[in-house]
Amino acid sequence: MKTGMSRRGLLVGAGTAVSMTMGGGLWRRACAETVAATPHPRTRAILLGTSGGPLVKGSRYQTSQVVIVDDHPYLIDCGDGVAYRLVQAGVKLGNLRTIFITHLHSDHIGGYFPLVEEAWQSGMNGPLDVYAPPPMQEMTRSWFDTIRYEMNIRIQDGFPPFEDHVRVHEIREGGTVFQDARVKVTAAVVHHPPIAPAFAFRFDGPDRSLVFSGDTSKSDALIELAKDADVLVHEVEDMAMVEKLIRSMPGRNLELGLKHHYETHTSSEEVGKIATAAKVKKLVLSHLSPFADDPELPDLLLKTVRKDFSGEIVVGDDLMEI
Repeated sequence: MKTGMSRRGLLVGAGTAVSMTMGGGLWRRACAETVAATPHPRTRAILLGTSGGPLVKGSRYQTSQVVIVDDHPYLIDCGDGVAYRLVQAGVKLGNLRTIFITHLHSDHIGGYFPLVEEAWQSGMNGPLDVYAPPPMQEMTRSWFDTIRYEMNIRIQDGFPPFEDHVRVHEIREGGTVFQDARVKVTAAVVHHPPIAPAFAFRFDGPDRSLVFSGDTSKSDALIELAKDADVLVHEVEDMAMVEKLIRSMPGRNLELGLKHHYETHTSSEEVGKIATAAKVKKLVLSHLSPFADDPELPDLLLKTVRKDFSGEIVVGDDLMEI
């Protein structure tokens, strides 16, 4: 790859099946190498982890995204490995001040607890505001109790106390959940049983709007939240692959397994209709499952989603900037 290739050229290529022949590792290295060198709009978004579900994948980390407005990072979800991906994306952990959690499944919060400690040890002296469904306050307090022995040793070695700097704000309904001089964040309650509440988030920055679906089946509340947005990052599942996975699991009931996925996630047959109903400009497919590493998956998704959405479609990858 030519080192002078622009980010725009990389990302346009990412939206096609041809780009996937580049290979996941090479793609991510190319994205990471261009982060610091390329001019950016005021409001940016980087997909940090694009794999859905609790199973560890070979080349993708679990779900997380960061919106960056005038160099201020706002993190959405904290799947396993999020701290590493933030560093690879050029975000200093000590600069992190705001985290939003869509729901409390492990693939969305597995990296939250180590991230907070690693950010502290990287120079974050707070405050760190966390917006999440309940019982995130209780979970955070319990985690501090778990690491208290090690945390006190660090404090004896000269690190400042930081427990009081982590402020968890539990959200229970939709509406505006955060606003500062750079961005307004609005939440909508989405359908992801048995977890309730689960949220989607919309970020309205100075020059663009971005919506993150979280995990959900088709949701009218999400469609309303995403109306006329510049970018919709939406979870997606290929249900034929889901069926293949369930059949490979001894003792798993196929009918009940498929019922769960159809009721709590969005299929590739539905996501294009959602984007069309919301009149978004660009649809980014993420939280790819169950076989996120399957080289055939991007082609399958693009072919299916294109039937119902005429706008730009991008199959997300780790460290892709959108």
